[in-house]
Amino acid sequence: MANTSLKIGGNNWAVKEDNLLGYNVIQNKYVPIEMDTVRATTATRVNENGLIEVVPKNLASYSEQFDNANWIKNNAVVTANSTISPNGSLTADKIIPSAVLDYHYLRLASAPINLISGVSVATYSIYAKQGEYYNFRLGTSASAGNGATFNLSNGTISNNTAISASIEDVGNGWYRCIVRGLVGSVLDSLILNNLGVDTFEGNAVNGLFLWGAQIEANSTATSYFPTTDRLNIPRIDYSSGEASLLVEGQRTNLVTYSNDFTNSIWTKVNASISSNSVTSPDGTQNASKLVEDTANSSHYFRNDFTLVNSGSSYTYSIFAKKAERNFILLFDSYINSGFWFNLDSGIVGSKYGTGAVTANIQNFGNNWYKCSITFTSHSGGYALLFNNVTNADNVISYTGNGTSGVYLWGAQLEAGSYATSYIPTVASAVTRNADVISKTGISDLIGQTEGTVFIEFKDDGEASSFTNYLRIDDGTTNNNISVYKNNSLSSLGAAVTTSGVLQCNLINSVGNLKNITKVAFSYKLNSFSVSVNGSAILKDTLGTVPLLLSRIKIGGDSVNSIPTILSGKVNLVKLYKTALTDSELISLTTL
Repeated sequence: MANTSLKIGGNNWAVKEDNLLGYNVIQNKYVPIEMDTVRATTATRVNENGLIEVVPKNLASYSEQFDNANWIKNNAVVTANSTISPNGSLTADKIIPSAVLDYHYLRLASAPINLISGVSVATYSIYAKQGEYYNFRLGTSASAGNGATFNLSNGTISNNTAISASIEDVGNGWYRCIVRGLVGSVLDSLILNNLGVDTFEGNAVNGLFLWGAQIEANSTATSYFPTTDRLNIPRIDYSSGEASLLVEGQRTNLVTYSNDFTNSIWTKVNASISSNSVTSPDGTQNASKLVEDTANSSHYFRNDFTLVNSGSSYTYSIFAKKAERNFILLFDSYINSGFWFNLDSGIVGSKYGTGAVTANIQNFGNNWYKCSITFTSHSGGYALLFNNVTNADNVISYTGNGTSGVYLWGAQLEAGSYATSYIPTVASAVTRNADVISKTGISDLIGQTEGTVFIEFKDDGEASSFTNYLRIDDGTTNNNISVYKNNSLSSLGAAVTTSGVLQCNLINSVGNLKNITKVAFSYKLNSFSVSVNGSAILKDTLGTVPLLLSRIKIGGDSVNSIPTILSGKVNLVKLYKTALTDSELISLTTL
């Protein structure tokens, strides 16, 4: 098995600016292979530190290219690559005010995606170094509002009208300037003169240096992540402890103010919300505490929803952590059913009511658990979701002490029979598009007359949804080799289609595709073999192989009008240019 032509994943998953990093074995050397991702929205993942973060976390496009058209220049010009940046490269730009008496600034051409002007709060940061000027203002409008003025000669801050502002000396005259404030329609880097006034007349020569702009939906500035135009980057997820490619179908979080439980859309009964009480699963102190009052009753907050798909499956989830209490109860009062969750042991407790509902709990580390219930919407298309703090399993009412409670973060209601990755919201529902992962123009890496495909994955999705886990094709549906889910979480297929005619279709019964699954499928003229999880070989000895294969697709199919997307994780993909032997297939897939 030394003839691997393409290896993507395993210990080699990595995130680059707008791709993921695979490896092509050429003369025993690994070289980057850029995989194309189509999603066009932000999404979340669990990073290598075990924290939930938005991908991309930096919502400012072209963060080091202020000469790009994405940055609108007002009475200013940009000289690109004018000095050494904080990372030691010649990539920092000089911002030069023009010779007019007016404001001089840069701003993004549009507000960052998923942030709402006048509603969302975000953290803005940029690296700055004095030139002939040493004062500038960082904010979310071209006026003096909602920002702060930074003095790059002495590292001080003045005229702070943002929620918070800070400055960090990073050496060689560079400062990282940070403000947190209400999102405006744009991000402006407003250049001021040395006297600190907003309007002045430049001379078209003097200026200052900027590099590395970043906008984050977090409450603090995190490590800088460079960008170009790249919402479409893959999500490398570490929730299982190892790097995996996270692939999910489209979902919408119907909960507004998903992490602001003080908002009036959340009705509080015999309880109160204490905001920013503890560090949340995203690593910042923005989780709330649900605090019981002293009544002898139930203690909860709730939200009422009108659902579009009456009689369909919906899943409600929320992250919870024990405080003085270690039980929560989640239920929908319209079906009058739900479950208790034990936040001490991390197990699902007793069922509440008799309605059709299932529950799941997932450990996210640091005593945080993602608790979810799945139910069929009421015949009227409603859901009334309760989040109760309780003092024991199967107890809904008790006398509170006015101080005890549990920590909660990140509520989500979505159409579907399982919970997907968290989708943050503010004033409106937010949709995360499906992840479509592919690479074209790789005919030289694909075995054409013979070969082997291998994939290791875990499917967290619905049992009844056909899904192509891995496919190599010519860009059409007429010629392809695929490994797919056969409309069941216990049935998997390996198929070959040539000129629109099915040549081979080997169906395997597996234990459960929600567990780690390894599949190896070899092909050549009149010889097809597949092994799943080290099982005995299934064979077909009649059929042709399509030629001119040029594309690989991982976890979904965007050729069909209605794409089917894996909802789960891909650990490893390999292509071989020869058909491996049956014993090699079994060895390769043994768990």
